[in-house]
This record gives sequence, structure tokens and C-alpha cells, in this order.
Amino acid sequence: MKSLIYLPTKKNIKEGIHVIGVYADKYSLMMIVITLLVAAMGVFFSIYWQFDETSDGTSSNDLIHLFTHIGLAVVSAGMAGILILRRFKKVSPLVLAVSTQVYAALLMAYGAIVGCLDLYVGDSPLSYLLLASAVAGLFVVGPMIYFVSLALCLSAIFICQGIYHFPFFSGPYAVETIVNFILFGIVSLLTCYRSYRVMMKENQAQEALERLTYFDDLTGLFNERSYVLLTEEINKSIEEGTEKPFAIVMMDVNRLKATNDQYGHRYGCSLVVHAGKVLPTLFPTSRLFHVGGDEFIAFVEGEDYAHLEERIQTFDEQCENTLYEYDGVKLIFSIARGYSSYQGNEQFRDVLQRADEAMYINKKGIKDKYGWKGR
Repeated sequence: MKSLIYLPTKKNIKEGIHVIGVYADKYSLMMIVITLLVAAMGVFFSIYWQFDETSDGTSSNDLIHLFTHIGLAVVSAGMAGILILRRFKKVSPLVLAVSTQVYAALLMAYGAIVGCLDLYVGDSPLSYLLLASAVAGLFVVGPMIYFVSLALCLSAIFICQGIYHFPFFSGPYAVETIVNFILFGIVSLLTCYRSYRVMMKENQAQEALERLTYFDDLTGLFNERSYVLLTEEINKSIEEGTEKPFAIVMMDVNRLKATNDQYGHRYGCSLVVHAGKVLPTLFPTSRLFHVGGDEFIAFVEGEDYAHLEERIQTFDEQCENTLYEYDGVKLIFSIARGYSSYQGNEQFRDVLQRADEAMYINKKGIKDKYGWKGR
């Protein structure tokens, strides 16, 4: 992942819901205990607030504080109920995942409200900063690190709250401060960090699977499956009349069989690997495919297409007959090529056939020029 902060996408939302669902399912028993404790805390502080000598129960802050704790108790009890139903398979993993994410968001809102009220900074810039962090966490940070961002915002709020009430074991809000700091700060951070690590591992596994599916393991270029998908894509755009100008370059590694016969298949394989390293430097804006054996195809587009003749000239200079060393042996590196541009009102296979015919003419010319025989 390139950045920790980005706008949510459909893929990210699905990934986030999946991970949340997996962890909520796996640790449902622990979550039931925690949510019930949070609900009990909400009930306790709702009652405690009514008998708090420092509160007259009539100010707007007091009422907000009271209803916030009542809301915490109700929401936490409801979340515990969903977790219990899930244990008996009465709700789907999707419902559990969404409920867990909503619960995390509500906990964040609770932290922001209580943190602001307890800090007595209702009209200060700090209170608006805390509330803004809650909103930013909901709308800016993608689901992949949703819990991480929530935990960071919560922890920042509770740390500020804890600093204000320092030392922890004095003052009317000492117990609440400790519970908030430990339960919603440290526990959330540890849980969210683990969720984040699992998500990263799943993403890496998914990327590895996609790489095996669409990329050639030997050269790192697109494989034959990707090439088939390309032909389907181009044929469809040609039918729809939306295809942009492109060219096809067919390429074939010369002297591969001769190298195998003389030095062994390991050296012949090195020719193919070397081609996979050189070709991307010659066609930087094109899609390159290793379609098996000694054959490569370049789907030329963008800047490469705009400077096609220059690219081909550079290709000939570097790939007609050069030497490179592999494992102490100097090998001849040579690739035959043929290219053709899309003329409009024709099929993809027509462009491919012209490029293929041109490649064989080029191959014969190189062999005759240097006196090479066979493949």
C-alpha cells in the first residue's frame, strides 16, 4: 500500500468489511465480554452522573454527558446482542462486520464528546479539533485501516483527557478516565494493529496470486493469458469503434536452439530472461508479453507509438547482434522483429499477421547477414 490515507473505493470497502468480519467472528467471545463491560460502564456513569454533587443535572453539558452515557450503554448492549446472535449463526458475517464498523464509529463519537466535555474546552479550538478528527476519520481514511485511524483518534482524545486529570487516581472522573484510556486506547490500538497486519498479508497474498495469473514468472512480463485478454479487449473496442491508434511488434529470440545445444538449456533460458530485461527499456509505454518459448509481443501505444520508427531503430541497434556475459560465457543476443500499425476498418488478427510476416522476413535477413543456420 503506497499511502495510509486515501479515499475509499469499492474494492477497499469490500476488503475492509471482510477483515472486520473475520476478526469479529474469531474474537466474538472476547468482544461480547468487552461490549458488555462497556454497556455496564455506560449504565454506571449514567447513574453516577445523577448523584454527582458537582452536577445540577440541568445544564446542557450535563444533559449531553448523561445521554451520551445512556447511548453508550444502549449501543454496546445492542452490539453484544448481535455478537451473541452471531455465535448461534442467527446473523450473517456481513451484518456482523457492518455492525462492528458502525460500533467503532460510534465509540469514536463518544470519545470525542466525552473528551471535550471532561476537558472543559467546549468553546476552545481544541474541542473543534477533536470533533474534526472524528469526522475526518470517518470520511477520509479508507476501510483498510479504518480501525487503526479510529484507534489513533480515540487514543489522542483519551490521552488529552488523561493528562488533564493527572494524576489518574484523583478527581471525580478518575475511574472513567482510566477505563477510557485503557479500554478504548491501548486495547483498540493493539487490536487494530493486528487487523491491519492481517489485511496487509491478505493483500500481499492477493497480489502474489494475481502475479501468477497474469505475469510470466521467468521474465516478469505479461503472460499468454494476459495476451488473450488483450486480444479480447482490442477486438471489442474495434467492434465498438473506440479503438485508439496502436501497433504490434512481433519478436523472436534468435539462436535459442543453437545456444541450448552448445551450452545447455540454462544458458538458452538466460537469453529469454535477458530479453525480458531489455525490452521494457526499449518500449517503456507499451504492454509487453512473453507468449511462450522464444516469442515476445509488444502492444505499442502512447509515446512509443508516437515515436515508433525511432523505437524500432533503437531496437535494431541493441537487439540485432550484441554480446552479453552469463556465468562466464559470452552469448550472442539477437532478436528478430516485425511490426505493423492498425489501419482502421480491420481486425486485430490482420495487424498481427502483417507483423508476424514482417518478423520472419527480418529473421531471415539477420540469419543471412551473419551466416547463422537453424534457430
